[in-house]
Order: sequence, then C-alpha cells, then structure tokens
Amino acid sequence: DEALMLKQQVSCPIAVAADRTEAARYLNKKYDLDVIISDDGLQHYKLPRDYEIIIVDGEREFGNGYCLPAGPLREPISRLNQADIVVSNGENGAYEYQYTSMNSTLVSLKDHSVTKTLKQFANVKVHAIAGIGNPKRFFAILENAGIRIVPHAFPDHHAYVQSDITFNDDLPVLMTEKDAVKCKKFKYRDAWFLPITAEPNDRLKIRITRLIEGLN
Repeated sequence: DEALMLKQQVSCPIAVAADRTEAARYLNKKYDLDVIISDDGLQHYKLPRDYEIIIVDGEREFGNGYCLPAGPLREPISRLNQADIVVSNGENGAYEYQYTSMNSTLVSLKDHSVTKTLKQFANVKVHAIAGIGNPKRFFAILENAGIRIVPHAFPDHHAYVQSDITFNDDLPVLMTEKDAVKCKKFKYRDAWFLPITAEPNDRLKIRITRLIEGLN
C-alpha cells in the first residue's frame, strides 16, 4: 500500500523487496541515481548507508520502552544516539527536528478530481476507517474538524475486502490515502480519502539539505 501510494505521488523509481540490499542494487543498476532512500530500512544492517534518519511518534514516543514482544520497539531507545537525525512526527519540545502533517482536503475515491474540505463534513456523521500504525491519529484529525465519526480501526497494512467498507446505512466513508489505494477497486457510494502532506520545520529542512550536499 505505501509503495503504491508513493508511486502515485512522486516520479522517482521505486523498488519493493524484503531484502533492502537487493532492492538498492537493482535501483543502482537500472537507473542513474544520486540518492537512494530506504523506507523502514534501519534494521537491515547488510544495507550500506551514509545516513540514518529515525522518526519518533511525537505523541506516543516509545510506549513502555521495551523491545518486541514485550513492547513496541524494534531496538533499544539508546539506538537513537547512533542516528544522524531524530525527527518528531508532530510538535514535541524534546526534539529539535520536527514535521507536522498538513491536511484539509478530502478527495473522492470514485473521482479524484472531486474534492471537499474537512469543514464541509463538520457535524456530519461518517464511518471512519484506518488501517495504519496509529488509527487514533486519523480519527483525531476528523474529530478536531467537528466530524462525528463511527471509528473502524484495522491492523497496519490491512488487506481490505468489500465488506470492510460496506455498512447498512447511507453515511459517507472517510479513510486515509494509504487505505484508498487498496479500496478504490470496491463498489462504494460515498467514499473519500484524506491525503497527508508532511511539512518539515526549518531546522529539519536545513539539516537534510546539508546531509545531501555532503554526499557530493
């Protein structure tokens, strides 16, 4: 879902592989590239890397602080000390580098040329579905816009079926963009998705620019 969503948003080559090293080799061989970005590649230690960027959930941070299966972490918190940049997803005074999620316009799942603002759904009751890492974040965005939601949380990367977005009423269905790439093949009457744009703060923009310049 994420790879397909990225492909629809950007014009750069994308490779999907469980083996990140093989994916990097493929991209390097097939295209004339200056930079390769590996999403979720931190623990793939066979993959050579120039820089590491770790994103921390600004709200939940590290949960109980334990690694899997006792907690949510894949590595100890001390691993942050080895990264080149630690970024907070959301404003959190503990982090120098942050980005915020910008979102205000919903797009029709049936016709992407048709849009509505979140404000147009204020005081409207809807079904809200989210198969992402933190569904509550999406639900909060809708509720903060005054939308009355019936929440339906699914596991991250959920493989949707028709019944997941079919309800015995005429309420609109709102979902994330990540859900939309998997749900557009289904039949629906009134479904919308919310694209998210990440806006880095000035410090993060400068830091990333300097890291890229350092590769030359």
